[in-house]
Amino acid sequence: MKIGDRFVIRYFAKKHNKFIAREAEWTADCREWVSKKGVKCCCYFDIFAKAPRTATGNYKISWV
Repeated sequence: MKIGDRFVIRYFAKKHNKFIAREAEWTADCREWVSKKGVKCCCYFDIFAKAPRTATGNYKISWV
């Protein structure tokens, strides 16, 4: 991904106890990595909340 790319990310949010979808933008602060526990993670910028968020576990990215 490159800076400025917009996408929709879908994942299971433990906080809400359900699958959610968020419109996001890739910024300089965004990244994907694997945690020390072996969990896949993605930090993204939530367009509507205007704040960074992190998706963990199985997530799916769809391009806008």
